[in-house]
Amino acid sequence: MVGFLVLLGCSKPDTIAPGPLATLANTYWKLTELDGMPVVMDPGQERESFFQIQEGPGTVRGFSGCNQFSGAYRLDGHILSLGPLAVTRKACIVAMELERNFLEVLEETATFAIAGENLTLFDAQSRPTGRFVAVYFD
Repeated sequence: MVGFLVLLGCSKPDTIAPGPLATLANTYWKLTELDGMPVVMDPGQERESFFQIQEGPGTVRGFSGCNQFSGAYRLDGHILSLGPLAVTRKACIVAMELERNFLEVLEETATFAIAGENLTLFDAQSRPTGRFVAVYFD
């Protein structure tokens, strides 16, 4: 027996793929994965790692696991450049490796893609280096 899937009202199969619901700018992007590895908050970590691009002032800011950071960004279509980033210099026992890796990923970003509520950053070789989920606050 051969089965068929019929999609009524869809002119093309790609119309069922999630489009971007979140926007790159003015969204709180929570870090979920770095270089293919899931990111889990350490129990001693102050708060989750995230970044936000602020469209009006043309800046990026966030928390990298131990320290806060801020800097400039450049955007042209899906080409994205973050930095240089200024980082506070608080010493932490936990999350230092996460912080170093996260900041490297941000500064090496070349392009990005948004699917639904998920953001992926890519390096110059088109390798996915960081994944994020949009978080909304009331």
